[in-house]
Amino acid sequence: MKNPVYLVIGICFFLSSCENFMQKDDYQDLVKKIKINPRHELSPPIASNVFLQELEKPDRNGNNVKFIAKFEKGLIKGKYLALMLNDEKVILRDDGKGADEVEGDNKFSLNMKDNLDEIKSELSQRQKLGLSKEGTFFFDNRSLKNLGLDSLKKFNVEQIQKGRTTQIPKDIIRGVRGLSDQKKTLMITGLGVVEDTTRTFNPCTQLGNPNGVWTFGQLMRQMASPNPSSIATDLQVSNFVRNWLNTWNSNQTVNGELLPARNSIQNLITDWENKSSISAGGILDMKFAPFKLIAIVNRLDLRGNSGYGFSDAGEGRLVFNALDPACNPMQFTVIFEYGINKRSCSSIKAFAQEWNNLNSLTIGSPAYNTALENITAQFVLSGTNTSKSNQNSINQIRTNERAIGIPWELREFNLNSSGQLELVDVKQEPQVRFNGVHTGSSTLDVEAMVQWINTNVTSIENNNYTVPLNITGATTTSFRGGHSLFVNDNVNQIWNGRGIVGTQFINSDKARHIFSLNTCSSCHGGETRTFFTHISPSSFGVEATLSGFLTGITVIDPANRPLGSPTSRTFNDLLRRENDLSDLISNTCLNRPFFELAHKLTFKPIRMTH
Repeated sequence: MKNPVYLVIGICFFLSSCENFMQKDDYQDLVKKIKINPRHELSPPIASNVFLQELEKPDRNGNNVKFIAKFEKGLIKGKYLALMLNDEKVILRDDGKGADEVEGDNKFSLNMKDNLDEIKSELSQRQKLGLSKEGTFFFDNRSLKNLGLDSLKKFNVEQIQKGRTTQIPKDIIRGVRGLSDQKKTLMITGLGVVEDTTRTFNPCTQLGNPNGVWTFGQLMRQMASPNPSSIATDLQVSNFVRNWLNTWNSNQTVNGELLPARNSIQNLITDWENKSSISAGGILDMKFAPFKLIAIVNRLDLRGNSGYGFSDAGEGRLVFNALDPACNPMQFTVIFEYGINKRSCSSIKAFAQEWNNLNSLTIGSPAYNTALENITAQFVLSGTNTSKSNQNSINQIRTNERAIGIPWELREFNLNSSGQLELVDVKQEPQVRFNGVHTGSSTLDVEAMVQWINTNVTSIENNNYTVPLNITGATTTSFRGGHSLFVNDNVNQIWNGRGIVGTQFINSDKARHIFSLNTCSSCHGGETRTFFTHISPSSFGVEATLSGFLTGITVIDPANRPLGSPTSRTFNDLLRRENDLSDLISNTCLNRPFFELAHKLTFKPIRMTH
């Protein structure tokens, strides 16, 4: 009688189940062992191509399709990639075992269970839309690009057959454009909302609700409260606001950079005291807070990649402008920027759906404003994030102003561990002394900045970098700015080196643009042809106006790069955010694992602060 071991081996050569018979299924062991890399939340590995294959027969776990993601060589360290799919961890592998065919070929594979007929139907629908006028564009970071249609035209869903690996065009993975009403779901400036007498208050006419949920005073009260069971008293919220305003009354130093006092802030404080009928230093009455709500903003687009966890899932923002003693709008805006404390795929999709549902309601109606209040209550109240100071979800407060000093300046404040607003450095913005556009900048400082950009050109071109606190080679080591300034106080503000060659020249045109655009001063300046505010201050009864960067504008590279034939870039950020909201809803937490996984492996966070 033949040796039974040899008999089994011989049979295995002819059976498709040989691998299952001979090889232990170690997938669940990998799920337990391989950890998700949290750094991938904001800097995920992006698949260059994705593939779909119908298995010849379901595997032992009932999986019927194989998902394959191809990555550039060296992009993933190791043989495995772990991420969350529908709130469960999955492992893509490149070890030549299980679902993977060839070890080390940078093709990471996973067998999954999905409805192939539904996949094909959805692919066909998306292909049709992608080839229509509505689907012929996409965004590279913030710039609008025409969509190359060759891959969409060549794709044939019938190519997906048993045992055949079929490349799926990445443009099909993008969500179907939802055609949301931007004024209802993304940038809400309608007077029926921002002047809703139930939720806001007019400090000039004293009409409305002084304790309304969207009033400046109520937001500050929630921020000043230690927890939901200990809401700040009038004295506590007054002291909280005074401490914040008084930062402008004296010189400040942030990361080694001097921020000169802007003592004209005292005029605003004194007028507030007078209207509160108090002497200097008394309790400021929040119903006289000289700040008018001008916008409520959905910034879900600032989220990270949910496959790798969330620090927060983007932001929700409320924008105010300051009022002078005569109730005229000042060139002084205050932006409350709250993190969205959602961690799971299902919770972030549900939150996004709440925003999208506003489409069906009449803006400013009781039903609409109630629904919007239910959304904002999830991030403006004390208790919405117990891991943060005062259990408040605020990420930062940013101010843009030239009403109390020249030039135009942006400052950033964090809620510190003592529960007070603290002046901090401005993210992605170097100190102005490094800017070659600034005639007062030393050669040594400009060279230090240019060397840092040229050294990190790949990361910057991929928008995968952080402006560090300090660098070497400068007059002092501190690099990141304590505030953001308009160098010339006009729309020509950009970041650049000097000359067209040499040690002060930024070698990459793309890196120069991205580095400059990512600074607050140039995103609010020359890179987008904006005069520092994307949402303009407005008086009562007048809706705020929006910048071309938000609504659509084409800008010629302000640094004339490439030299003599500068790049033309089109911005339409509300359209980008509209597409992103649709993409989030149509591709997230589905009963179609293929689209969910493909979305996560091709979704690149914008990594911009504005």
